[in-house]
Amino acid sequence: MTPAWGAAQEADGGFVSTYARDHPDREDFAESVLPWYAVRRRSERLDAATRTAILEQTPNRLEYFDRQPW
Repeated sequence: MTPAWGAAQEADGGFVSTYARDHPDREDFAESVLPWYAVRRRSERLDAATRTAILEQTPNRLEYFDRQPW
């Protein structure tokens, strides 16, 4: 885990899944990248409640992914 990812994780204070919560050092990134992609690239495919939950639960992780040079 990079310091920036750890800071985002701590600032968000929660996890996108129980699996990410149970394995934060190895699975949180993997569990978080798909919701980021869905919100940022395919938001029209998400219902409003799911989109809102992702945006509210993981804003710092979303910002972390936004800053990546992919």
